[in-house]
Amino acid sequence: MEAFTELSQYSVDPAAASLLDVDFCLERQVALLSRAADKVTVGMLDPRARDLVADVSKRLGRPVQPVQLNAYEIRQAL
Repeated sequence: MEAFTELSQYSVDPAAASLLDVDFCLERQVALLSRAADKVTVGMLDPRARDLVADVSKRLGRPVQPVQLNAYEIRQAL
């Protein structure tokens, strides 16, 4: 299980944040935090939500490293 993290631990990459539609992010409660060559770090309410992780990964075309954020922090990251 992923540990709860805080948004302050990340420097949100605006280029990464723009990879997903804002409406999708708000509806599914996800926020892209950073990207590397091999994965994208995504904040979400429940990082164990396999279907959501798979959906985000498919939309981005790369693996996702999910981390848990609360709803307020997700909105702040968007």
